[in-house]
Amino acid sequence: MEKIGKILTCNRCGKEIFLEHKGGKSTDGGFTWHDSFQSKPLSWSVEKGCDLCKECTADYNSLWTKFIREKGRNL
Repeated sequence: MEKIGKILTCNRCGKEIFLEHKGGKSTDGGFTWHDSFQSKPLSWSVEKGCDLCKECTADYNSLWTKFIREKGRNL
């Protein structure tokens, strides 16, 4: 079975998920077409323009928290 959609890849570890195509519509009589896809899981996030999976999001947040704590100690 074939499905139309797009693959979302984690920019850090390379994990991939498939987002199924849900349809599309035109708002200007057919000149511009807007496709809609299945929404990505809430566990995925976008940090500084990079898509991150659940595990990489947790790593990013813990690293950022550690950096902020160290920065506060050095002030």
